[in-house]
Amino acid sequence: MSNQASRGRRRKRKNKLLPAIIAVAVVVALAVGLYIYVAPAMNQNTIYPNVIVAGVNVGGMSKMQAEEAVREAVESSYATNALSVQLPDRLVEFPPEVTKVTLNISSAIDEAWRYGRSGSLLSQASALRKAEEEEHKIDITADMQLDAAAVRAQIEKLAAELKTEPVQTKLDLRVEENLLAITVGTSGRSLDVTALYEKVYQAYLDGNLEPIEFDYNMTAPDYVDLQAIYDKIGKSAADAYLDPETGEIVPELNGYGFDLAAAQQRLVLAKEGEQFDVELKTIVPEVTEAHLREIYFRDVLASYDSPYVWNPNRTDNLRLASAEIDGVVIMPGEVFSFNKIVGERTPEKGYKEATVYVNGASVGETGGGVCQVASAIYYTTLLANLEIVERTEHMYFVTYVPAGCDATIYWGQLDYQFRNSTEYPIRVDVKLEDNCVKVKLVGTKTDDTYVKVTAEKLSTTDWKVVDEDGNELVKAPDYGEDVYQNKEDGLYYRSVEKVEDAYTGYYYITYRNVYNADGSLVSTEKEDTSYYYKRDQKHKVELMDPQPDQEPEVDPDWDLPWADPNADPNNPTGDPNNPTGDPNQDETQDPNYGGVSIGGSTWPMG
Repeated sequence: MSNQASRGRRRKRKNKLLPAIIAVAVVVALAVGLYIYVAPAMNQNTIYPNVIVAGVNVGGMSKMQAEEAVREAVESSYATNALSVQLPDRLVEFPPEVTKVTLNISSAIDEAWRYGRSGSLLSQASALRKAEEEEHKIDITADMQLDAAAVRAQIEKLAAELKTEPVQTKLDLRVEENLLAITVGTSGRSLDVTALYEKVYQAYLDGNLEPIEFDYNMTAPDYVDLQAIYDKIGKSAADAYLDPETGEIVPELNGYGFDLAAAQQRLVLAKEGEQFDVELKTIVPEVTEAHLREIYFRDVLASYDSPYVWNPNRTDNLRLASAEIDGVVIMPGEVFSFNKIVGERTPEKGYKEATVYVNGASVGETGGGVCQVASAIYYTTLLANLEIVERTEHMYFVTYVPAGCDATIYWGQLDYQFRNSTEYPIRVDVKLEDNCVKVKLVGTKTDDTYVKVTAEKLSTTDWKVVDEDGNELVKAPDYGEDVYQNKEDGLYYRSVEKVEDAYTGYYYITYRNVYNADGSLVSTEKEDTSYYYKRDQKHKVELMDPQPDQEPEVDPDWDLPWADPNADPNNPTGDPNNPTGDPNQDETQDPNYGGVSIGGSTWPMG
């Protein structure tokens, strides 16, 4: 093997041994350092710093010096001075003749000397370091003798002397004097014997005879529940309120009792043993009937009188429906529903047959005519500027409310509804007087505005005279009264009976116009659209025999020589609101008037 390879192996062995050599050197250096740090203190004939024996710091003293210092302290304190305990109302002392404290001073000093001088260099160094920074008290419990029985006996005697039971708060109800007399109770007190004994004993162990402050255990009198007293002897006041079922204001109820909050506060702030009176009196609620009457139902928001022509059955129906609604109160935010309030119109309720329209034809049905009540309410709610929730116009034009201001109803299908959009209750008054359905909405006005409803007529659809088959007829007065010529076959017919009255068709848009009290316009809003169908005047006719002379022939354009060339053959009077020419006839004068039909369904019509 070459010398070069041999030198390489020796170099590797040296590299492996180097860390171990360094570690050993560090340990040796640390041990030497610890010894250098601890040795001076160990070799000195003194106790480590900050070692306390019976309250005396004997650090840095020799055993002899320490024993002398502790003995002097014990003789000047334990043997001659009393330990004072300051209670809340008195001072209690424990004199030497009671405590009879003795201390084995030599044993305690030996324990102080041994502190930090045992164990490894590291533990000794740690103890020395700790002693330099903070105190170390030597437990002298085993070396000190205290007459514990005498000390405890003195504390127990004191506890028995000062113990008191709590006195409960006294309540004296004097109804004839309208007062409740309260005498506040006083707390009971007791002394915790064990806790005080332990404090006294620890003071002697610590060699600290500074006065000790110590409190009693206090037992407060039982809690007085004034709420329960109030509930027992008093009567709560009740505010006046509006009964929505009856529409009447229910008067307030005065209460009897005392100001509970003030009495509770007075009791909390009162000193023990203090006496005070609580006045019993009548308690008036905040909301009174007089107050509510000042604000509820003080104003007529709007009113309207809808005229009707008397007919026994229809009038009875109007009266029954009006009676169901009269006096109903609608609370703020609530919705008035005609069908919900009036209910189904049945014979059992007294409703009778009146005319309704089925597929445009007039037939009798129970409850006909009550739409007039709904229509009158609808128009009044418009004048009162309330929110409309549901409304449907009639099939045919009616005249008992302004154009476009009617509302038809039918049980289970059509309803009229409005919301009380004010801040106060509204009472709906409906009565039949002077041949009118009189509606009045009574509530509380919060401003001076008023409403006018205007209607714009967009179109008019004229009616015709027809026979039962729907053929158009033209009046032929030259051939006799009630004689018509059929436009389809050119023959002449005499009217036997007028089967159905005519209605002109209209298309309206209504507007709600709000004005200030001075007449200035605030707003104009489109309210609704109303489309009313036209209905032809239908006659039952019979063929005239013989036929009148038909010369000259009728012009295809029906420009008859005997007719006014400017006249409307379908409206002889030229008045779209009175096409029959009868000045006493309008739609409401149909004795059974009151219904509408759309798409094969039936609605009674007011």
